Amino acid sequence: MRWKIEEFFKTLKSGCCVEQCRLNTATKLTKMITLKSIIAFKLMYMTKMAALCPEATCTDVLSKIEWQTLYCRIQTTSRLPEHPPTVLQAITWLGQLGGFLNRRAEGLPGIMSLWRGYEILQENVRLFIILNNKNCG
Repeated sequence: MRWKIEEFFKTLKSGCCVEQCRLNTATKLTKMITLKSIIAFKLMYMTKMAALCPEATCTDVLSKIEWQTLYCRIQTTSRLPEHPPTVLQAITWLGQLGGFLNRRAEGLPGIMSLWRGYEILQENVRLFIILNNKNCG
């Protein structure tokens, strides 16, 4: 399990940029690290699911609004498919948002491109919710 722990802390340190955070109190720092730990675990879970069960639906790793937003962003369309994409497709698209080039020889996206892609996805999800709110405007 040591390698998994090392991988988790690399994700937390490098991807989540925990060391760069300059919060004043221990309480604020604890809350931030807790939130970033959840995200780091989710990203690690996504990569393991893509490696072990690539044909599973992405609803196992992403919420409905997340995969719908990701699909619309990558495919540049507002029409959603009948069925959610696979975990492998979703991970590849998420990596592409973060700078992954998806060349044939590269394999799966790395944790850093997934982290950047996940941050972009969360911004897009907020916008997607605002634009789909029927009470807006």
